[in-house]
Amino acid sequence: MRVLQRMVFAACVSAPVLGATVARAAEGEPARLRVSAALVDETVQGLLPTMVRLPSVGEPSATNRPTLATMTEIRYCGATDKGAGRLRAVLRLETAAGAPVALLGKTGCQDGLADVAKRIGDSNEDPGIAVVDVEAVWKPWDVRLSVVRAEGTTKTSKARLAAVLEKRRELLTFSTGDARIQTDSGAIALYTIPTFVAGGVDIAIVLGGGGAPSSPEKLVGGTRGLSLTGDANAAAEIPLSFANQVLRRLTWTQAMTIPVNGDEIEVRNAALSGEGGGEGARLTLTGQATPASVRENVQWTVATSGEPMKLSLFQMSPQLEDCSGLGTMAAVACNVRNGARAAAAQAFAASLTQRYQGAFVHDLASPQTLRFSLAGERFVLTGDLLRMAFGSRGVSLTAKLGQP
Repeated sequence: MRVLQRMVFAACVSAPVLGATVARAAEGEPARLRVSAALVDETVQGLLPTMVRLPSVGEPSATNRPTLATMTEIRYCGATDKGAGRLRAVLRLETAAGAPVALLGKTGCQDGLADVAKRIGDSNEDPGIAVVDVEAVWKPWDVRLSVVRAEGTTKTSKARLAAVLEKRRELLTFSTGDARIQTDSGAIALYTIPTFVAGGVDIAIVLGGGGAPSSPEKLVGGTRGLSLTGDANAAAEIPLSFANQVLRRLTWTQAMTIPVNGDEIEVRNAALSGEGGGEGARLTLTGQATPASVRENVQWTVATSGEPMKLSLFQMSPQLEDCSGLGTMAAVACNVRNGARAAAAQAFAASLTQRYQGAFVHDLASPQTLRFSLAGERFVLTGDLLRMAFGSRGVSLTAKLGQP
């Protein structure tokens, strides 16, 4: 079943998370991802502490150098009325910092900046702590983080802040045009377009390989159909055109090798098709497979239906020998071999259908580990799919993810 799990995951999940050559997804057909604020916080916190440079005021010189600060905590706080991302961070100015310590607390986003700074100052004697409000703005293909307000927790940190952060200053910039999803077959390049919203971040994802989209502003937003309910902290919509281009990268120019029960199976030419929606939805995954142990080629089909998606049937047909033109006895032997191949494939497909028919696809495709990189940083998330469905927008799913 790991073949099915990995193929369903590659087809339906590797967009967000989730080759060799070929064209990128057509503009206007990106995959869309919604990530909760809590998952953003957890993922980013894993990169801390990190050193940042606060620009100097006026012309840099030997005596007027950038102030070094260590960012030990950052929290995503939603969006401004102009669509910028709101973040709140804790900096230690020109002081060494050990492991990050949670200072913002549960109300770190809701309380006023001065109130948070006072609360931290009352419980922490470190003279170099500062709390800053940061805005994130995306313009192709960078996210720029700028400090818009700052508050020291002590007289010492207030004095230092007055010298370096008396007005809006850029903190750092990172690229969203060099994201990568890591797969067993290699890295898949992505362009990502974030939209900052109240409960998290919406991300449009376009496959790389053919240059950046010419009109990225048209891809912003468009996730009104996505929602996070229950335990879900991530949701995605993946058009079939996007999923199939991922599958082509993974399985059309080279085989994708999948370990299964001590054997290795080469999967080729996988593709998705679908129709309908709701309880009448039907999603079909097809391809070719060759087990290393027997080197027999099999054409397979996996069909799902319903909402959420359940497995409905397996079909397998072997690649038969050409018996035409053979002598009588050779033709008989050839036909016998073909008959045995067909019977074995049908029996195997029937046993899989009997065993797994009616099982939820999201259960069979869990747990999963996602490896990706953004702005040169590597991330790993693990978790379970909670729900998968198919409709007019493509494959939709929700997941509960976290750091291992």
